[in-house]
Amino acid sequence: MEHFLDEEILAALKEMGRVLRVDGHVILCWPPVWGFSVFALRLVKSVLRLTSRKQIVLHPPEINLLESRHKCEQWLKSTGFVLERFSFGIGDFFTHQIVVARRTNE
Repeated sequence: MEHFLDEEILAALKEMGRVLRVDGHVILCWPPVWGFSVFALRLVKSVLRLTSRKQIVLHPPEINLLESRHKCEQWLKSTGFVLERFSFGIGDFFTHQIVVARRTNE
């Protein structure tokens, strides 16, 4: 999800809702703006840039890191989902927010 623009995320969620049955679930792994992996990658890129004096590309741009639970709930609600679980912790070494959403019948 972090590689898509807002409009693309909404379109993807709508498509997921279209193909899921009512009460079907979707699981999203979405890095937060404050995630360990985000900081670690920024540090690695900075060190590489300083040592090689080049812009090193390690992965596609992460243009949409998850800002908050509230924003996630807004996107889900607007696309026919309800948030069932939202977690972030040691289980994934603080790298991703795990979002479990259920398609509603709306």
